Amino acid sequence: MNRCPKCGKMFEGNFCPECGRSLTGERLCPNCKKKVPASAKFCAECGFTLTPQVQPKAKKSPKAWLKSHKKLLGCAAALVVALILVIVIPIAVHNRNNGTYYLYENEEYNYEEYYILDGNTYTDETGYSCDVEFDGNDVTLYAELFGIKDEFATGTLKDGVLRLEDPLGDKKVYAKKGAMHVHEYGEWTVETPSTCTQRGIEVRKCNGCEKTETRMLNLIDHDYVWQFDKSTHWKECSMCKQTKDTGAHQISAKVCKSCGYEIETTLGLEYSVWTTSCTVTGLGSATETEIVIPSQYNGKPVTSIGEKAFYDCGGLISVTIPDSVTSIGWSAFYGCRGLTSVTIGSGVTEIGSSAFWGTAYYNDNNNWTNDVLYIENHLIDAKNTVSGNYSIRGGTKAIADDAFIGCSGLTSITIPDSVTSIGENAFAGCRGLTSVTIGSGVNKIGAFAFNECNGLKEVYFKNPNGWDVSENKDMSDAEAVSVLDSPATVAKYLRTYYWYYWKREG
Repeated sequence: MNRCPKCGKMFEGNFCPECGRSLTGERLCPNCKKKVPASAKFCAECGFTLTPQVQPKAKKSPKAWLKSHKKLLGCAAALVVALILVIVIPIAVHNRNNGTYYLYENEEYNYEEYYILDGNTYTDETGYSCDVEFDGNDVTLYAELFGIKDEFATGTLKDGVLRLEDPLGDKKVYAKKGAMHVHEYGEWTVETPSTCTQRGIEVRKCNGCEKTETRMLNLIDHDYVWQFDKSTHWKECSMCKQTKDTGAHQISAKVCKSCGYEIETTLGLEYSVWTTSCTVTGLGSATETEIVIPSQYNGKPVTSIGEKAFYDCGGLISVTIPDSVTSIGWSAFYGCRGLTSVTIGSGVTEIGSSAFWGTAYYNDNNNWTNDVLYIENHLIDAKNTVSGNYSIRGGTKAIADDAFIGCSGLTSITIPDSVTSIGENAFAGCRGLTSVTIGSGVNKIGAFAFNECNGLKEVYFKNPNGWDVSENKDMSDAEAVSVLDSPATVAKYLRTYYWYYWKREG
């Protein structure tokens, strides 16, 4: 078998049946199929014009082709590399630097301050633009003022992080989103709880890097709980044991209105029983040192404590008077040298002269304020040294009999609206008293309240309507008073008819 060197077909003999190629220097006429010399131009038999036969070049293998073109390929490769180094890479790097670089401080992005790099130009968050120059990783930002361009900041730009320093040495870092790690913290958890005296701590961790943050918690409020004994109560914090609001019980219906302490009333006290009420008249068979007067006795309200009821009972330590009591007689607790605690119910409006004189409470200078003695919201007594202008403490409910008697240096007195009653002889003998203001809440003035107040010139009634006067405490034969709009007239009336009782309805 032979292979045709022209078309590659395999055949037997000296002529290729496909293309007529001769292996012996002859070829076949395509027209008459007669043998003719390979170089003949015409067939001698039929005269057919023959085309010249061209010998094909032998094909080279890929390896041979690469070997013959090795130098050319090397030059081409070198040219491509040079183009990449000179043109492609700088363009790619340049384009890679383009983008927005946000201020990065305190491990957080500040999206309100930034630079936008675009080729050889930068733009800041205000919209100002100017040139930027790169030299490898080094970068220079320029600013132009009055046509003069100068360096604004220099630094480096690498991996999406732009580090700049201005001519004053102020350094800042700007970065593309994602170039710097931004902490993403989880929820705050309490590590150490707060108390009322010690601030606690809570922490949180970054979900990406385990960085932790801590912050102090606020103090929590004190957990105050009422504590008490038989005569006193106070609030005590369950955590730190701090105390506040110490005071005597405010008893109403056998229960302290403040702390809820339930008391047991004293048995064996002595009473006078009237048609509709009762009066405590003495200690009776009671042996307790802490007396709690009941609000009822034999089904009737206890409304008063009689004159000298507990006179000179030196063993008494405390006394609690219920809201049902409206009056305390003169010298009721006189000389009770051990009596340190007194709780007066809200119903008391009359307190007789020397009711608490000589008690331990009376003798304790710490209980006096500017030479005036108060028991809760009741004014009990004043020393003769009280002088000048005096305003009774706000919230005071009643002024006891003889409270300011003989305070000759007192020149004016102001009685607040909270006061409901002024006791007998309350300002008797205050010869220097010239002016009195009586609050709108006052509805009773005892006889002789302004006796011998010879200098009294003006009395102002905040509520001058509805007043009656009588020579009798029960206000029998009362007469209406209608001249109270004139302070001078009222003062004269009080000086002239000093023995009268005054009462206002409504």
